[in-house]
Amino acid sequence: MDALLKAFSPMKLLAYAWLAASLGVTVLALASAGDTLFPGLVEWKGAYAQAIGLYQETMRTVFGPVGDQIHAQTGFRLPAQSGDVVMAYAAAASAFTLGGNTLQQRESFWSGVQSTAASLSWPLAILFFAGRALTGGTVTRFATQHTGLFAGYLAAVAAAFAGMWYLNGQVPV
Repeated sequence: MDALLKAFSPMKLLAYAWLAASLGVTVLALASAGDTLFPGLVEWKGAYAQAIGLYQETMRTVFGPVGDQIHAQTGFRLPAQSGDVVMAYAAAASAFTLGGNTLQQRESFWSGVQSTAASLSWPLAILFFAGRALTGGTVTRFATQHTGLFAGYLAAVAAAFAGMWYLNGQVPV
């Protein structure tokens, strides 16, 4: 019974809810970026079209002034999907940070700090862990846990996006 209570503590339940929300935001960001990169490739229908429309309107409201300010200061206009890339990265990094510090065992405070740093810079962390394993043959528990966390989250994003794409074809117009 104690193991069950520990597995479903309020903090862990909040962590699972945050991971689900991060997953949803990442999928919406990818769908929105896909719409700007490949217009007309997917015709989103029903609730999916509404969710993506709401997401895109929110991104225009939030990221539009940032892009305008960058253009005014530098003369460089950001690509249309820049906000989507930033949002997908931020959602993934927040999910990794929370998952690395809440759902996995930490031996010390320093281990939590390392977990946060690896999670915020996750593309570099994956390359570092892979390079270290290939060149030195050393794979630490920390690297194994975080690589599993990264791979699991990215697989969940791919599965959620594929499921959304499949179900979108099943939704009547």
